[in-house]
Amino acid sequence: MLTNLAPQSRRLALREFTAPLDWAGTALSLRQLLSLPKGDRRPIILAHGFLTDKWSMRPLRSFLCHLNYDAVDWNLGRNLGNVDEDIVGLGKQSLELCRQQSALVTLIGWSLGGVICREVARLFPDCVKEVITLGTPISGGPKYTGPGRRYARLKNIDLDAFELQVLERNKQGFEQPITVLFSRRDGVVGW
Repeated sequence: MLTNLAPQSRRLALREFTAPLDWAGTALSLRQLLSLPKGDRRPIILAHGFLTDKWSMRPLRSFLCHLNYDAVDWNLGRNLGNVDEDIVGLGKQSLELCRQQSALVTLIGWSLGGVICREVARLFPDCVKEVITLGTPISGGPKYTGPGRRYARLKNIDLDAFELQVLERNKQGFEQPITVLFSRRDGVVGW
C-alpha cells in the first residue's frame, strides 16, 4: 500500500466549486492563447472525467480545433466508470481514427478519462502517439480521490485490492510519451 498518499482535504474539495472563476480568468490570457502556433491536424480524442459528458471538455476541444488539431470527443457517452468497457471502446475508436487518417492518435483524458487513456496506450500501442492527462490519479486508482469511496460502492470494489491491481498494471509501463498535468490545489485527486 502507498501509505504517503491520501485523498485531498474537504477544504480543497469545496474549492472545486470555484472552477467557473478559473475559466473566467482564462479570458485574461485569451490574446496569448489565440496566438499559439498552429497544429498539424493530428487526430486527438478527448476522454472526460467520471460522471461527466462531452460538454465538460467542449472548451478544450474548441480551442484545439482553433489551433488546427482534429479534436473529437470519445464516442462512449457519459463516463459512468465502466473502465474495462471504456478502454475497449476508446481503443477501437483510436484504431479506427488512426486507420482513417493514417496518423497516430493523441489521447487527452481528464481525471478517470486519463486513466482510460493510459490503458488504451498500453493495450493499443500501434495507434497511440502520446497521452496527456489532466488531474488524473497515477497511483492507487480511486483510493486517493475525493469520489473514490462513492465509486467503490457504486462498482462494488475493494479499494485496497484495487490499489494493488493498479500498482501491478503500472509496472507494465508503455512506450508512448505521457504528459501529466496536475495541481497541488486539485480538490479531487491527491497530488
